[in-house]
Amino acid sequence: MNHQLDEDANSSNNQEVFISPLTILLFLALLIIFGMLLGSGATYLIGKYFGLSLKETMDTLASDSGIQKRNFVRFSLLANHFLLFVIPPLILAYTFFKKKWYKFLGLRKMKFENFIINTLVGTILLLVSMPLVQFLYIWNKKLPLPEWARTIEENTGNAIKNLLITDAPWELFFNIFVIAIIPAIGEEMVFRGVIQRRIEKGLKNPHLAVWISAFLFSVFHMQLEGLFPRLVLGALLGYLFYWSKSLWIPIFVHFMNNGLQVIAMYFYSKDISNVDINQVESVPIWGALISTILILIISRFLITFNQVPKTEKNLLGI
Repeated sequence: MNHQLDEDANSSNNQEVFISPLTILLFLALLIIFGMLLGSGATYLIGKYFGLSLKETMDTLASDSGIQKRNFVRFSLLANHFLLFVIPPLILAYTFFKKKWYKFLGLRKMKFENFIINTLVGTILLLVSMPLVQFLYIWNKKLPLPEWARTIEENTGNAIKNLLITDAPWELFFNIFVIAIIPAIGEEMVFRGVIQRRIEKGLKNPHLAVWISAFLFSVFHMQLEGLFPRLVLGALLGYLFYWSKSLWIPIFVHFMNNGLQVIAMYFYSKDISNVDINQVESVPIWGALISTILILIISRFLITFNQVPKTEKNLLGI
């Protein structure tokens, strides 16, 4: 497919022909499992240093828990994100493609003005999708789910809320690094740079690849009440990669999306303890429809701007 990213330009690049997408995905899965084991060990060692237990800390983390407990959770998240999402795709890419590892992951260079426009418009795309995402979240919460799923959702929401409370400005930058920068880099390399591209290469269907990788992206977060809204966000990030042909775009847009939320929480930190993260105001159907229309309009602009061939302008795979 002409639109597919250029993997390698030299004859040595033919190495990829002999490596099936399934082989690469299985190898990635093994690396992630190994990363999980290392992450558990790292969390244990970090806990020893702080004199804390992660489970007990997460169960008791509150608005008045103090910096030590919050930093323990932050360092644990940082270690696990590195070992689960950042290190595995880098090892995978270098193992199979050596000096061409960045091309394998889709980290393609692009003109500065193209990067700026794609990033800004992509960020706007995610922002205008919020009413639709909110609408889907409310609908998703009404679905019959097992009690353990709702408990995980509630505990995770409360933990994030309390983790974002800051007593000093440097905590804001630490939160941005842990919650915005590292997840944006690692998750995009895994779900878009490896999984989406390998599925597209195997199935020869970019739209199916976008939605399958977005589904895996959503499921991996283990929050079933947010399965469908996160699926939409994952798909939008996937299409930003597909249209721009560069993984840098979803990485920066993912970072902007998470970073803006962290900064917003920082400025409302005095009132955050009174916020019920599970109480979401209702979104009217017309709000979701307007959001969908704006998504389609902005998506059309990005397709045209990135000069996608006419044969591939079937927007959102519909």
